[in-house]
Amino acid sequence: LSGTGSNALTFRYTVETALSDSDGISISSPLDLNAGTIKNTALLNLDLNFTPATMLNVLVDSLAPTVAITTPIDTSYINIANDTAAFAVSGSCNENGQTVTIEVDAIAASSPVGFVCDGASFAGTIDTTGLASTAHALVAKLSDAAANEGVSATINITKDITAPIITSVTAPIDNYYLGSQNLDFIVNLDDNTTVAGAPRIQLDVNGVTRYADYLAGAGSSALTFRYAIQAEEDLNGIGFFASAIDLNAGSLSDNVSNPINLNLDATIALPSLANVLVDGIVPLVSITSAANITAANQLTYSVSGTCSENTRVVNVNIGGVALT
Repeated sequence: LSGTGSNALTFRYTVETALSDSDGISISSPLDLNAGTIKNTALLNLDLNFTPATMLNVLVDSLAPTVAITTPIDTSYINIANDTAAFAVSGSCNENGQTVTIEVDAIAASSPVGFVCDGASFAGTIDTTGLASTAHALVAKLSDAAANEGVSATINITKDITAPIITSVTAPIDNYYLGSQNLDFIVNLDDNTTVAGAPRIQLDVNGVTRYADYLAGAGSSALTFRYAIQAEEDLNGIGFFASAIDLNAGSLSDNVSNPINLNLDATIALPSLANVLVDGIVPLVSITSAANITAANQLTYSVSGTCSENTRVVNVNIGGVALT
C-alpha cells in the first residue's frame, strides 16, 4: 500500500463479504512479489523470508446473520381480530442470544416483546393498534457480535379494521304471493362479502317465525336471501321478525375476515312489508247437492256445497259452461 523509499512497508487486505475466521488469521513466508520487486538503495533484492507473526486474536467476520419472517406471511392482513397490542411476529434466525429488531415502514415497531434468537428461530409481539389502515412493510433485522447486520425479505401487510355494513335491503314488491312462490330479499353492503354456512333473515308470517335462507351473492356486495312460501296465510302483510341477520352457525365477512355488521337497519330503515301478502292455502270447495237437470228446474237449477273462503264467489261450471 505505501512505504516505498523507507524501511517500513505497509500491506493491506480489505476483508471481503461473507467471510468468517473465528480462530485467528495467519500469514505465511516468503513474501509473494506478484511480478513486482523490492530492492534496497543498492538495488539488491530483498530477502523475502520472514518469521510470521502470531495473530490468533485477529478475527474475521464479514458474514451477515440470516433472518426471515415466517408469520405473518406476505400479502396478509391486520384485521379487527388480530389488531392488538400483542400482534404476533415470528421467524427464523441464526445468531443465538441476539435480539431481532422488527421495523414497520422502516421505523422500529411499537412495544416489541420477545424476539430473542435461539439460534434457529425467534418469536414476539408488537403493538399494531397505532398503525393507520393502509399498506405497511414489515422487516426483521439481526446483528451479530461483530456488528454485521442481516435483513429479512419485506413482508407486505395491509391493515383493515373496518367492518362492512348493510347499506340497504331490497324487499319483494307489494303483491299477493301464493304457495310455492318465492320471496327474495337482497341485502346490499358497502364491501364484497364472503359467506360461510347458511345465514338467514328472520321473517314474521302471521305470527310464525320463518327464514329467508342465503341463496347467492358470495364474493359480491349484494347477497340474496329466499323464503319459499308454505301452506300458510298472512293477509295483513308479513314482517321482519328481527332486524339482524341470523348467522345460523355460519359467517359473513369481508375478504380480510372482518365480520359484517349484521344489523339490517344499520344505515337505513327497513322496508315495509305491510303489503307483501301471503296466501299459500289452496281454497277448499265441494258440491254436496246437485239434482238432475230437468225441464222443470233448468231455469232455476240449484247447486249447494261447502267452501273455505268466506264471502268469496264460487263459480260453477257444467259441461264447460260457466253458470251464475
